[in-house]
Amino acid sequence: MKNLRMTQKMTPSSPILILPGIGGSILVKAGHEKRRLFKDVIVDNRWMNISPLSHQRMTQWRNDNSSTLVRNPETSVPIGIRQQEPGIRVYPGTAGICNIAPEFEMLARPYQDLLDMQFNYKYFNTFVNAALENGYSRDHNIQAIPYDFRRVLDPAVRADLFMQIKSTVEAMCLEDGPLVIVGHSLGAVLFKWFLSTSVTRKWVKRHIKCFFVVNAPFGGSVVALKALLSGEYYVPIFSKNFHSALQLNSGILMCLPNLYGYTDDEPLATIESERLTLTPKTILEREGDAFDAYRHLYLPFQDCIMDPTSVHAHIVTAAPTLNTVRSFKIGKVGNGDVEDLTFEHGDSQVSARSLSVANDLFDSASTLKTTIEDCQHISLLSDPRFIKLVLDAARL
Repeated sequence: MKNLRMTQKMTPSSPILILPGIGGSILVKAGHEKRRLFKDVIVDNRWMNISPLSHQRMTQWRNDNSSTLVRNPETSVPIGIRQQEPGIRVYPGTAGICNIAPEFEMLARPYQDLLDMQFNYKYFNTFVNAALENGYSRDHNIQAIPYDFRRVLDPAVRADLFMQIKSTVEAMCLEDGPLVIVGHSLGAVLFKWFLSTSVTRKWVKRHIKCFFVVNAPFGGSVVALKALLSGEYYVPIFSKNFHSALQLNSGILMCLPNLYGYTDDEPLATIESERLTLTPKTILEREGDAFDAYRHLYLPFQDCIMDPTSVHAHIVTAAPTLNTVRSFKIGKVGNGDVEDLTFEHGDSQVSARSLSVANDLFDSASTLKTTIEDCQHISLLSDPRFIKLVLDAARL
């Protein structure tokens, strides 16, 4: 890894607030936040199941992450999402967005580096440590808002999240001045949603110095559709084990390919058992709880989210040169027998055209755009060039 000490030492001038992407918040069970592993005690991330071969851990994972769609009893229209296990909470602070597979931290450093290269499990750890080395104070003038990405389409959950964002920004601004916001992937989409619905232009001007929009899937991603249909999580060969509990995952539903990033009739997924090809248009017509949730809990807000906002934004993307799935086929929904068919340029998770949707969502007169070579959707966060961009923006 490149030497992060290339970043000049400084006294921070603006506070930094981070909103992570899907899967980037550690989720724990209240009262059971940690568990013993051999001789050590580690944070027990109930989302990041690295033991799909363990019947006990897999049963626990399904129980922790299964949910039901709440419908209006008179109209049957979806009105919310209820988790089967109500005791799951986010692990707070910057610790909740770093080292999201705590088991890996028990390994020797060479193995940690190998696994981080493969799974990017350290997530914002390098970024946060670089900020601390440059004079920031953890959970003071650099903070994070981990959130339950599984539930943000539930109106009550999202309202609480947006209230937390607003109060955190106001408190940090009161003490240290306007903020630099770093929104990665789904986190950037959610912060744009917050800006579009929860605050005024005057509030934005007073509290936000710069909004870093990092690899944001405003146009959606075929990877999300593949996860929904096959259950492909992060260990593809075990995908059918995860399928049922992913059906109402808000983060996945928010990232389904949409008409801002894709044309309405292009083939995205072929379901062989149904002799059916899904397109962005037919996604809107497909039956089932997942698609009902998408249509009623996210789609009505999409145009508002895509309405341009007046905020100083810096759009940062990995150079879109990596193969990113464009279409796939699956034998039967939920069976996990999925095969990628075609690819297009992107950051490995999000296509270049989906990433480019962000270019039209902010005041063009003040928007900056940067692409960073030789990195991908998550590894960009650890790249010294990206870290320097953010720390430089925080200077007076």
